[in-house]
Amino acid sequence: MDLSENRLEVKYQETDSAKVYKTSNGSSFYYCNVISRFEKLFDQQYIREVVGNVRASINFSDEIDIYVHYYNPLDLVPEPIFIQNKERRRILILISDETGSVPTYLTKDFDAVFKNFIPDSPESVPLFPLPAGYSGDSMNSSKLPVNQRGNDVFFSGRIEPHRHELYRSLTSLQYLPSINPRLDRVISRLYLKILRRKKIRRLSNSFIHFHADNFYEGVLDPRSFNELLMNSKIALCPRGRALESFRHIEAARAGCVIFSESLPDHYFYKTAPFVFFDSWKNVLSTIKGVLSDEDLLLQRQNETIAWWENMVSESSVARYIVERSLETMNGR
Repeated sequence: MDLSENRLEVKYQETDSAKVYKTSNGSSFYYCNVISRFEKLFDQQYIREVVGNVRASINFSDEIDIYVHYYNPLDLVPEPIFIQNKERRRILILISDETGSVPTYLTKDFDAVFKNFIPDSPESVPLFPLPAGYSGDSMNSSKLPVNQRGNDVFFSGRIEPHRHELYRSLTSLQYLPSINPRLDRVISRLYLKILRRKKIRRLSNSFIHFHADNFYEGVLDPRSFNELLMNSKIALCPRGRALESFRHIEAARAGCVIFSESLPDHYFYKTAPFVFFDSWKNVLSTIKGVLSDEDLLLQRQNETIAWWENMVSESSVARYIVERSLETMNGR
C-alpha cells in the first residue's frame, strides 16, 4: 500500500466528532477520532498527563488549542481532524502511527506538530519527535534499587521478525527460519506453538517469554507485566514494527537497566544511558557481565531514572512541547 495515498485530512468545521477531553488538572484538549476512542488507546494516560502539564505552564496561553489524534496510515480511511476554531493558534499531538510516516503536510494547518515513531526530524517544518509513552495500565514509577530486585532480566512480547536474532541468542534452539516478514510471522507462530510457550531457560532467575499473541494476551495480564518489570534489574527492549518501542519508556519509568538496539537521533535519545547493541548475538555474555557488577548496575539505574525524569517524563516532555511551540509561533 502506498501510504502517501492515505493522508490525514484536516477539515475546518465544527462537529460533535471533536470531543473535549479533560486532564487530571481539569485542563482540556480536542480529540476527533470516533472509531478509535481515546479511553481505549494504549498510551492515553501518558498523553493526558503530558497535555495537563502543557496547560499548566504559565507560558502556554489558554488561547492555543491542543488537538490529540490517533492516526494509522494503514487504515482504509483515516479519520479526519476537525478544526473547531480556525482563528485560534493550535498544536497537534499525533500518536500510534508505527509505520514511520512523516506527515509534513500537516504543518500547514497547525503551528506545531508532535508525533511519535518518526525516523528523523525534518528541519524545514515544525514537525517534532515525541517519545512513545507508556501503557495506561502502568503503575507509578519505581526507584527500588536494582540490588533489591528479585528478577534479573525481563522480556515478554511477540516474536516479531526483527526479534529472531535475540530469540536465537537466548535459546539452545539456534535456528529460526527467515524468508520474508509475512511468512516469518506464520513460521514463528507455528514454531512457538510447538514449544508450547515454554520460558527460555538459558538465564536463571529471569522472566523471558516470547509468544505469538497480541500484547499481554495469553502470557501476562497488565498488572503482572508491570509488577515483573518493576521488580527487574535489566529490561530487554528489542524493536518491534518500529525502531522505537513503548518498552523503552516503560522500562525507564520502572527504573530498569535497559538493553536496546540503536535508536533514532532524537533529542531525548541522545543522552539515553542504555546498553546498546548493533547485534543481539552477544547479549547473553553482556547480561552476565553487567549482572556481576553491582556498582555498574546501580550507576546505570541512577542514570536511567535521571533520564526518565529529565527527558521523557510527562513534565519534561510538556516543557519541550511548550518551548518548541512558542518558538515556532513567535517565528511565524
